[in-house]
Amino acid sequence: MSKRLCELAVTLLLLGTSVARADLSACGSAYVKDSPDEQIHLYTICLTHGGLSRTDLAAALLNRGVAYRQKGDVDAALADFDKSLKYDAKFGLAYFNRAFIYLQRGELVAAEADFSATVTRDPSRVWGEAFAYRGLLRAVRGLCAEAVADFDSAFKFNRKLAWGYTAKAWILATCADERQRNGVDALKTAQKALTIQDHWRVHDALAAAYAELGQFDDSVRELKRAEAALDADSEAWRPSLEARLALYQARQPYRQPTEQPPSSGEWLAMAY
Repeated sequence: MSKRLCELAVTLLLLGTSVARADLSACGSAYVKDSPDEQIHLYTICLTHGGLSRTDLAAALLNRGVAYRQKGDVDAALADFDKSLKYDAKFGLAYFNRAFIYLQRGELVAAEADFSATVTRDPSRVWGEAFAYRGLLRAVRGLCAEAVADFDSAFKFNRKLAWGYTAKAWILATCADERQRNGVDALKTAQKALTIQDHWRVHDALAAAYAELGQFDDSVRELKRAEAALDADSEAWRPSLEARLALYQARQPYRQPTEQPPSSGEWLAMAY
């Protein structure tokens, strides 16, 4: 999943003592450190003794939360993101980062709510991914039209989001609601994804699009390309690919199941 760091601007001119100046500068030092442990240590000093404004407290807590998340301490990260929003309820980056914690926990309703909050608050630089992830979450619920609309919104902010085009193509090719399927648009969208990034997921989507169009020989070819491109981290998806290959060889298209586990990996893994 995507990680985002917030740039914290530290102003030293208003500080009254050298001690306070040293403590506040810890925030600036933390931001340039590579080690999450060093970042956490320095942000903690800054938060404890720096005399920060509410806006800077929110930013420092966000950055420390990101460091905790990099370490894999999702509980501490969530606590910092929650605190950040208490200091600044309009801080889009805090909602954005907290959404990924909810995703990790399988709390998809909460994650969708935070992505929705993100796209109504600054900064807009993360809106592309926020819309795209919300699109995935709506697709999990079978809301194909809403999901496609979210991906279209995402592309207005990020035209290089390869996995977003792949996911949109997948929806257009496999949605259980036939009114939402469009093989021609699915194929065009998957081909667009391929111009940005050659990934096994793109070939999987291309195969589904060809199948929706009844071009099963092309589906089989693309599915085999997807299988050949699997790496160690994606081997878990081989059984799904093999099942779809059998369908295409039998001249049948693939349809996305309408009922899935709450934290369904098949959809969420689209964010490769």
